[in-house]
Amino acid sequence: MRRITGRFLDWIIVASGGLILLGAVLVSRAANEGRLENDLISPWHVPLYVGVFLAAYALLASADRSRGALWRSELPDGYAIASLGLVLFLLGVIADIVWGSIWGTGASVVSLFTPTHLVAVAGIALVLLGPVRAPLRHGGLHVVDRLPAVLALGLVLGIAGWLTQYANPVTQVLARERTSADILRDKGELWTMAPDGTHQTRLTQAPKKIAGTPAFSPDGTLTAASAWSYVSGGDPTRPAGVTSTIDVTDASGRVLHSIIASGWLTTPVWSPDGLTLALTINHLRPTEATAEPGAPTPPMTAPRPNEPPAPAGVAAAEGTWEWDIAVVPSDGSARPRILETMNSTDIATAWSPDGKSLVGHSDRSGNFEIYRIDPASGNYQALTNDPAADTWPAWSPDGRTVAFSSDRGGRSQVWLMNADGGSPHQLTTGDGDNWLPAWSADGRQISFLSNRDGNLEIYRVAANGGDETNLTQTPERDEWLTAQAWSPDGSKIIYTSTLRNAGENPLSLPLGATGIIVQSLLLVGILLVARRVDRLPVGAITIVIVISTAVLAAVSGEYQFIVSAALAGVTADLLAWWLRRTRPDLELRALAFAVPALLMAGYFGALALTGGLGWGLEVVISAVALAGAAGLLTSYLAFGGAGEPAKT
Repeated sequence: MRRITGRFLDWIIVASGGLILLGAVLVSRAANEGRLENDLISPWHVPLYVGVFLAAYALLASADRSRGALWRSELPDGYAIASLGLVLFLLGVIADIVWGSIWGTGASVVSLFTPTHLVAVAGIALVLLGPVRAPLRHGGLHVVDRLPAVLALGLVLGIAGWLTQYANPVTQVLARERTSADILRDKGELWTMAPDGTHQTRLTQAPKKIAGTPAFSPDGTLTAASAWSYVSGGDPTRPAGVTSTIDVTDASGRVLHSIIASGWLTTPVWSPDGLTLALTINHLRPTEATAEPGAPTPPMTAPRPNEPPAPAGVAAAEGTWEWDIAVVPSDGSARPRILETMNSTDIATAWSPDGKSLVGHSDRSGNFEIYRIDPASGNYQALTNDPAADTWPAWSPDGRTVAFSSDRGGRSQVWLMNADGGSPHQLTTGDGDNWLPAWSADGRQISFLSNRDGNLEIYRVAANGGDETNLTQTPERDEWLTAQAWSPDGSKIIYTSTLRNAGENPLSLPLGATGIIVQSLLLVGILLVARRVDRLPVGAITIVIVISTAVLAAVSGEYQFIVSAALAGVTADLLAWWLRRTRPDLELRALAFAVPALLMAGYFGALALTGGLGWGLEVVISAVALAGAAGLLTSYLAFGGAGEPAKT
């Protein structure tokens, strides 16, 4: 084997790091778009494993067998840490296989931060530190001598950004101006919260896949939710352009199996024994009618208060699109079975506690009424008969009462009636519209949606009436919410939040500020490392910033931030060049503040020019100053007051 040394070794390690990071980005994109079926083996993993193989080959070929048997002495100076990193990566992969076989594979941030993944990522970072720790290869231009180390540091920052992508402004876009919602464009994510509205936690992160209408299994270990995503090149207003499923997931968010059918699937509800799911399917029903071709009405993640998903009923040459109720084994072992064939909109929303009946709403009479439905025979029994629209019924846990939405008083309110339809009476009294009720496990509380505050929020009221409490309390988030469901033990409420912009950041402002601090610390930390080892020539700041931003932009599709990062980097490099010639005593502190501040300023500028800036000027200025302050404080931790390395 020909020995690889010197600058050639540096460049091979940098190339291998680039391939590894490319593979990580491709895997992230595939996972976000729902195309990743295996966390370890897929076509998107190929660049990653090729990069690892290339790094392993280069390190083996760099060993000097004549220097002794001790492995550290055989490797070129600075590369012992790289070989240690390669071993850590391989151990992380092996441990991840064991971890997945025992605990399963999580989703989104749960998967990213498993201990095994952290070990593997740390290993890759150590491999890339080889060119940084290696002696300078003199004989070329000052910049060229240091370029492999600069590129390696940019890749390390890219890996750190990829690992912390759920707290990064490029992937979780902050401050974007809100626009009107499009439920087939804007992503819906599953959330849970405590019954008092605290501990609001996002369960999913899938930019290309929309989730809605979630429900807990009777034992609380599984959830079922509708999910749909675009088919490349397809028309999103027709089933041929959308992939629609009911996904059954475990507590970690891992999809166990998916229920499929021809059409849109929504509103899954579990039978009490957990063996059957009732759901609603929007499908094509053959008809002899002939009219202008039309498209079905898509499933609504947030229906208008007094109107369920609008009747599709668009006659076309090939048939009519209808909303129908179906039942299917919850394990996905069979296709959904349609219960009825009337030309009407029928939505199933709950099972009776004894599992013998469904309750739902239908416009088969010409008006939306509540019906009791036999899942075996498909027979319907009307529970309401009122000129108003009665929709979204929910059975109480004891089976005696049905809560439902009705606009009998002009605005939609939550009503209660006996299970046989008797004694209807209004429960909620708040302003605005109130609808989509859901019972707590003990039957004492009812949650519901309300727009009384100008945006959608989830409220809670006692089943016997009383104060109506806002649980979500998110006036700053312009969002659509879907039907909620309580966990069987009463400890959680699951729901879907669909923000009114596909790139809208679901994080609150405090968490957004935390993300700015984290990324500023990472950026300045990398630059301080480069300065300490004399690897910060003019142009290095631009290279490091652009590489790391490009990685995150490739994950999120927000490519405009690459341009703003490049402009910020060039400005910072010019500032560094000027300070070294005029005020070298100020260079360290000035750059530690200016680099992250310039990067955030460019970020907000890109938003203002492309998507619209939704934050006020005072908040933007504070965010830029916060980024700079975080970088400046980091410089004092790394270097003493006189600019020398801090003593430990």
